[in-house]
Amino acid sequence: MSEIPMSRLYLESGIWNVLWHRLAQMLQVRPPSANLQDMESEEEDMQPVTDPDWALVSPQGIMAILQIGISIFSKETFQCVPSLAKADSILSLTVMHLLSGQFLQALSKGSLAGPNMASEAMLNLTQICCFPFAVDMNEDLLIGVYSSFYANNLLSKLLRGSMKYLQADQLEMPVGLMSRLVLGDPNFVLQFAESVLTSNAVNFLFRIVSSGPLSVVCDIISICSHLVRSSPDYVELVLQVFQGTDEDFSVLETILQHPAAVVRSRSCSMMGNMMKHSDAFYAVLAQRTTIVKTLENCLHDEDATVRKSSSYAVGNAGYHSAELYPVLRPAIPFLITLLSDPVAKTRANAASALGNLALHAADLCEDLTKHKAVDSVLEVACHDSQYSVQECALASLKSMCDQSPLRNVLQSLKAIDKLEHMTHLSTPRPRSALIARKSISVTTVMQHCHKLIKILESSGR
Repeated sequence: MSEIPMSRLYLESGIWNVLWHRLAQMLQVRPPSANLQDMESEEEDMQPVTDPDWALVSPQGIMAILQIGISIFSKETFQCVPSLAKADSILSLTVMHLLSGQFLQALSKGSLAGPNMASEAMLNLTQICCFPFAVDMNEDLLIGVYSSFYANNLLSKLLRGSMKYLQADQLEMPVGLMSRLVLGDPNFVLQFAESVLTSNAVNFLFRIVSSGPLSVVCDIISICSHLVRSSPDYVELVLQVFQGTDEDFSVLETILQHPAAVVRSRSCSMMGNMMKHSDAFYAVLAQRTTIVKTLENCLHDEDATVRKSSSYAVGNAGYHSAELYPVLRPAIPFLITLLSDPVAKTRANAASALGNLALHAADLCEDLTKHKAVDSVLEVACHDSQYSVQECALASLKSMCDQSPLRNVLQSLKAIDKLEHMTHLSTPRPRSALIARKSISVTTVMQHCHKLIKILESSGR
């Protein structure tokens, strides 16, 4: 018979549970109080944390237990994670107690602790909390983990601990976990925003996005992007983060020109999301046109994802009003070039953006005509290989029809004849789920065609 691994013996013999129970007893870990204190308070912890009695347990002893914990978790992940999915389990309560601001402060000031004990403890505890996301867990268990972490206010603990005890090169794991929580469960969106405000973390986020390690910069941008994509209520908070101490938003230019394409791409996406639901960002861009110019330069970036996300951002910059039309003028030829980009989503974004530049006013009609934007979008609408791109192009042409100069161009191009030819094309009958989904898109394209034809016919051939 093969020997049973030591980690399995720890679990099956009950030593694992005893270990955490004894540690909880020595630290006087208590279950959460029924009367939780207000999130607006200065401290994030849900109940007072008693200072540890270092005569019962030493900082080095706690660190040794955490190292054992990491070892057991790494070898028996599927057996250990369910304890983290229960907010009131002794393991969860003890881990959250150790992550509390009061305990980390006591640990950092303890006469027996080394100078880096608090940061080391926090990194070890963060690693334990990361294990549920390191393996392929079933959906119900993952939901339980999210619920447990939310109930125990893990996000706020990570943010406060990172601010107070960690250096920039130590932030990858805790910030990565924060990103996973915010992007993985909508409940953490509000919790993160509230934690930033109550922890006065705006300047901290600005500093690390300005000069932090690559992965940390990417995660902070992704978190901010997800916030503003979720709701316009968070645009003001994200603006506070990126305006910087000088309030000049120069960090936006920096990240848009970052050497790493992933940072440039996520930065463009974030700016696009900031303008998805709200025009609050327009005033900033109108006053700092160099940011817009830097964004427009991303339209001809060598990286495909940067071109895709920047075309999305430029499109949203013209979606709500004509306020930015003057500074978006130079983007027109780049957007027309993107109509033939290899990536379908980029072509769709470019077509939509060109339509938005004619949606609210006739200011750019001369430039759109000069660069043959109408001709190019009509060509895409009639001949692109992807239905989704055709839909965007047809919707764009409908927006252009709101401006008589562009409508006249469409008529001169015999757009009605070309569109009617499209409607007469036969479409395949659905024979599978995939083809059935495509047939819905065909129907949508045909609907756009008929609507556009009626618009053009109503103004005369």
